[in-house]
Amino acid sequence: MHLMNLALPQGVAARVSVPALMAALLLTAVAAVPGEAKPQTSPPPTTGPLCRGEAATIVGTPGSDSLTGTDRKDVIAAGGGDDVVSAGAGNDLVCGAGGNDLLRGDDGNDVIYGDRGRDKLRGGAGNDSLRGRRGTDSCKGGAGTDDLSFSCENEGA
Repeated sequence: MHLMNLALPQGVAARVSVPALMAALLLTAVAAVPGEAKPQTSPPPTTGPLCRGEAATIVGTPGSDSLTGTDRKDVIAAGGGDDVVSAGAGNDLVCGAGGNDLLRGDDGNDVIYGDRGRDKLRGGAGNDSLRGRRGTDSCKGGAGTDDLSFSCENEGA
């Protein structure tokens, strides 16, 4: 038997005892009916690549990739290889990995991390934060007020 807590639309809570199979079926059926009672459950665990602790919305491969972001906020994990990333508009988070990457934030207030290899970090328009990490990286902020880490060879605005 499983105990389930249900939040009803009027704010009244109900505690129901049901067999395991019924619980699974009830969770599926209740979740599919908009405006009806929904079980109080935890969000599913995050799986897949992360960029500085955030789930990546665009993911590269272990090889060399060309990745393009959207006009919204993107979290881009470039993966291995010599990658070229153009994050697009939006306030993006970009993480390089192994390889000699070109990581461009484009428009928006972006945070860009290099990694191993000789990476080129480019902020673009907006107030960007460029963080070279393990490797010899070059950074160019672009228009706006930018924050460059000491591990970057500053190429100026």
